[in-house]
Amino acid sequence: MFSAGFSERAGSFEGTDLRELCPWFDDELNSFFTGDGESVSFEKNVEFGGEQRCFNVILTRFENDTGKSSGIFICLEDITARKEAEEILTKSEFEYRAILDKMLNGVYKTNLDGDYVYANERLAQIFGYDSVDELFQDGIVARYKNIEDRELLLDILKKDGSVERFELDIVTKGGETKNIVLNAIMDGDNISGMMLDITDLRKFREELQNALGEAERQRANWQAIFRIAPIGMLLLDENLRIIQLNDVVERMFSRGSEDILGELPGDGFGCINSIDDPGGCGSGPACESCEIRGALQNVFNSGQPVYDKEIRKSFFIDGVEKSIWLSISAEPIIIDGREHMLFTMDDVTLRKNAEQMKNDFVGVVSHELRTPLTSIMGSLGLLSAGSMGKLSGEALDLVDIAYRNGERLLDLINDILDIEKMESGKLIFDTRPIDLLVLVRQSIEDNYAYAQKYDVDFELLDGPDSVEVEVDPERLLQVITNLLANAAKYSDSGKAVGVKVSKVEGFARVGISNEGSVISEELRDKIFEKFAQGDSSDSRKKGGTGLGLAISKMIVEKHGGRIGFESDENAGTTFYFDLPLIE
Repeated sequence: MFSAGFSERAGSFEGTDLRELCPWFDDELNSFFTGDGESVSFEKNVEFGGEQRCFNVILTRFENDTGKSSGIFICLEDITARKEAEEILTKSEFEYRAILDKMLNGVYKTNLDGDYVYANERLAQIFGYDSVDELFQDGIVARYKNIEDRELLLDILKKDGSVERFELDIVTKGGETKNIVLNAIMDGDNISGMMLDITDLRKFREELQNALGEAERQRANWQAIFRIAPIGMLLLDENLRIIQLNDVVERMFSRGSEDILGELPGDGFGCINSIDDPGGCGSGPACESCEIRGALQNVFNSGQPVYDKEIRKSFFIDGVEKSIWLSISAEPIIIDGREHMLFTMDDVTLRKNAEQMKNDFVGVVSHELRTPLTSIMGSLGLLSAGSMGKLSGEALDLVDIAYRNGERLLDLINDILDIEKMESGKLIFDTRPIDLLVLVRQSIEDNYAYAQKYDVDFELLDGPDSVEVEVDPERLLQVITNLLANAAKYSDSGKAVGVKVSKVEGFARVGISNEGSVISEELRDKIFEKFAQGDSSDSRKKGGTGLGLAISKMIVEKHGGRIGFESDENAGTTFYFDLPLIE
């Protein structure tokens, strides 16, 4: 071995000084020569033959028959290749362990009793430990939430030698339950495995399943709403093309879904502009002023919905041109991340025609009644004043009754005409800046005699010295008079009706309060509707047309204000209206 290391024959070294032959071992040889040990071994890195080599050197004394040292036996082994292999293996193991420690999976090796042979840092993190050393103190069995899972895992490994995607629950050192999936193999008396924490994944999976279930329920509800809706319902894509509709739309335009789906509204409904123009819906000059198309396009552009917009439009229905009234609503919605629009239509032609007939009838009747009634009232006034001679007491009473009933009828006709004008937009408001307190004082003075009929007084309560608003004085006096008259009629005899003017958050408020009967629950929601009155017998006793509050609401809202009331058995009833203050 010695000669092989030096590439020489063994005999060529005889008689050679050992220190000359092995100058690299000079210190070790001197120490061995002067010592008394029988043998010594060491590794030495040296430069030999122009390259670095590593030798394993063994020095052994041998003795003569007398027991004295007579020489040294040297065993010299070139271990350069082995050392290089060991270095490569050490480096590979270091890199392998570094990779394992950086893995997202927990990697481990245990014996059959659950004691760790190896574990990486990730496994310690999954189990809630600060380090692998701390993990090793407990063993893996302590972390199983259900020991039955551990027993089942061992049974499978002993039978099949391996297991994949085995799910179980573990309990961390801090007491938190986690969901784990693992792969493992039986390696002799050891178990090697890899664990993945799927707690968040399982939660996400459950949430996703719940979301999908909810989405499916919503989809079913959506379909049900489409089917049973009493009005036309459509779903439009971002290009305003119809992708879903219900049966009402088909009946409304006498067209099957195959003629409507995929089309623009004008083409699908048979709009006369669309049919007359070869380019179809949206291409003709008349399409620029189309209220339906304009409303839908504006909803997409602004992102703001439109509700109950009434439009009159002509369509070809059953081969005949028909003009119908539609009440349309449209609202943008997002489906699968893309813009869509829910579009509803209700054919209100019958209602609009009925309203027109009613308005025409009311207008004719009111005008035809007011002219002769004015003449009758004038004649009754002359009779009551004695212009046609003195009347007996009974005759005068009859004339007065006829005159009062004529006044009530004339009030009713005037109220009906006012409502008709306001609803049709024909009533003109002449607004100008004015001190609201001036109007309130004037109305109190004008209605003083009326209050005396019911044995009540009007009391103007303390408030600001001046409240500037921009209103039509005559119309606002009509509102105040209506509210004062109602308060006087329904106030307890001998009580005062309180009138207060105040400022509330940028608005001027007029509140008129009385102590008397409260407003019934069934009347509260409809008290500002036309002809809304309480108990009929009481209403006949108090008088009134049932239109005063409806007219008051319209006038106040025309001025940009609001009207309301508060009614309580203990505090009485207060009607109020708010108008924007002049800054």
